[in-house]
Amino acid sequence: DKAKIAKAVETSNSELIVLHETKSKIRRNPNKPLPNNSDDTTVANNLKTVYIKGLPPTLTLDSAEEFMVPYGKILYTKLRKDAQGAFKGSVFIEFAEQADCDKFLKLEDVKYGDATESLIIMSRNDYFKSKNQNAKNEKNEKREAQLGQTGTQQKFNRVPDALSYEKGFVIKISGLEGKETSREAMKDLFEGHGLKWVTYNKGDVEAFVRFDNDAAAILEKVKKDDKFILSDMELQAT
Repeated sequence: DKAKIAKAVETSNSELIVLHETKSKIRRNPNKPLPNNSDDTTVANNLKTVYIKGLPPTLTLDSAEEFMVPYGKILYTKLRKDAQGAFKGSVFIEFAEQADCDKFLKLEDVKYGDATESLIIMSRNDYFKSKNQNAKNEKNEKREAQLGQTGTQQKFNRVPDALSYEKGFVIKISGLEGKETSREAMKDLFEGHGLKWVTYNKGDVEAFVRFDNDAAAILEKVKKDDKFILSDMELQAT
């Protein structure tokens, strides 16, 4: 419907697209040329972008932009949707000015319309940091469950040290930070020595290898010239 599109463009706050005087054509605003897609530009745009959660499922692009009018000029609005295309209740909003973005992030108890619950507001960068940390925590929880230690708080990229219930059956490999190795490389090294399982994910600083018999004796068998070698690297194993 051309009339609806023309009205939407006319009432939009972004000023990114402008309407031809005949109201039959649209184009990008010549005063807002395509940005330079350099790393510096991307970083600057991300710093001016906020994440807002707790919005109603009926929210539209127009109502989102209308809601943001009191807080400053908006360049970009993205309604986040799930795989089925349903609105997830959160948006990314990019401000035109960093100062407006900073002011908005300092606000407390911001609510949408007549809602009783305050919106969750954070910078785009903080959102992704939080999301990544949550993913890491979930991975740790699964790892802890495999080790029989569900609920124990552990530092990311560090497998629990307390394996006293398996004392004598586990080899701990240390100093893996920044090293190129894999779970498969560990399995190959200990193949034929009663290997039960290997607890290691890329990026971990330590690995734990469980056997069905004396781990210390197995460690001595795989050493070369009294050195523990894994993926052509000398490492510490106890």
